[in-house]
Amino acid sequence: MFNIMDAVEEAVQTGPDMNESQGGGDFERELPAEGFVKLRLISYIEIGKHSQNYNGDVKINDKVKLQFELSGPKHPPIKMGDALVPHVITITENLSLSEKANFFKLFNKLNPTKEYRHFSQLLGKAFVGTVVQNSKGEGTDKKTYANLRDANGYTIRPAFVDDPETGDKKPVQVDPPVNALKCFLWGASPKFLQPMWDTLFIDGKYEDKKDKEGNVVKEGRSKNFWQDTIMSAVNFTGSPIEQLLKAGGTPDVPDAEKPLGGGVADPLAGV
Repeated sequence: MFNIMDAVEEAVQTGPDMNESQGGGDFERELPAEGFVKLRLISYIEIGKHSQNYNGDVKINDKVKLQFELSGPKHPPIKMGDALVPHVITITENLSLSEKANFFKLFNKLNPTKEYRHFSQLLGKAFVGTVVQNSKGEGTDKKTYANLRDANGYTIRPAFVDDPETGDKKPVQVDPPVNALKCFLWGASPKFLQPMWDTLFIDGKYEDKKDKEGNVVKEGRSKNFWQDTIMSAVNFTGSPIEQLLKAGGTPDVPDAEKPLGGGVADPLAGV
């Protein structure tokens, strides 16, 4: 049986020590409340190189998505149909070990004792943070997002709080994760790459958007967000996973030049 942590261990043994710098859905979700929150890291997914527009300057960077599951008194699961679903906040960062990179800074913040060499080793670990809500746009175009970042950077930190009686740090009890842990390591060996890929698959598509006469005006997008995003990477062609998939058949490869975030919406982003 495939064990994600076996793949993580391979990354630890063959990949860089991330403590060391290198170089310079179609429905509305209730936003998680602002303030203190308990967290679990449930996803570490390397999605390859993607282009992104920075004020007219297009740059291509390796990207990684991190997902944190929320819990605690202010952040109970939300009812969706017959199910109770926990809030999840998704972070997308450049996969960079530069001293100035947000990814590098966050890993060191969550790994203060340098016990771990690779971010994926933190999967399933408990943390705490502060939810911050930000709004963009005006009038009817105004949208509010919840994230784990303020003006000083990421608010995520080890699961300890100050004890007002003793002045010491005391551990915070964080709920166990509800969602299955997900991991995708771009350069993993084939024995891990295929099962990691398979766990990312999401079947089906969202409903088509129709006009009053019942005509389809916009076809519903695929729910298979993770695999579609990885296959849209600029460096997907020739990558280990592309070669592996070709060995078993040719995948339907999306446009690799499409900027990150265009056309495919993360079903868990900003919730």
